[in-house]
Amino acid sequence: MQLEGAIERVGASSLNRPGSYVAPRSIVAPRLEDRNATESSSPPLAKAGALAAIVLALGVSACGGGSKSDSSTDGARPPAPRVTLAAPTHRPVAGAPWPIRISARGPSGESLAAVVRYQYLFGGAVVARRSRYRFRGSFRDTIRWPARSVGLPLTFRAVVSTSLGTRRLDYDVQVKP
Repeated sequence: MQLEGAIERVGASSLNRPGSYVAPRSIVAPRLEDRNATESSSPPLAKAGALAAIVLALGVSACGGGSKSDSSTDGARPPAPRVTLAAPTHRPVAGAPWPIRISARGPSGESLAAVVRYQYLFGGAVVARRSRYRFRGSFRDTIRWPARSVGLPLTFRAVVSTSLGTRRLDYDVQVKP
């Protein structure tokens, strides 16, 4: 049959890569002369059914499954840390103290040992990194925003790492004069 030859020409290597299969022209739309030559040998519905079966089989074999689960695990996720950032306002005054409080707790409320690092973002890009502190449970700090940051839409990010994972806490800020 004409379709079998077309599949062999595609090659096995292109069928093993997800998303890389492109059906040859003879499978998708046979040339007019090919269509006339084969119509008398089999009914049109049989050809359409065979074509659909081949395309479906190739599509399923090329997709790769996509499962991210590991068969050796039971599917349970590790408990996530509960990490919070508290600040008095989203509009701190330049040069004035801006107190913040960060806490890191386990799933049942126990204090966790943690490390916090500060990142300052402008337009979604990190423009500065400051400080690295170790703490257990909760942490307090005071930040003074410089005058050159007045009026800019900034994001203060606290990156908190614990034994249960790392969390990024973003806090949008626009400094007042």
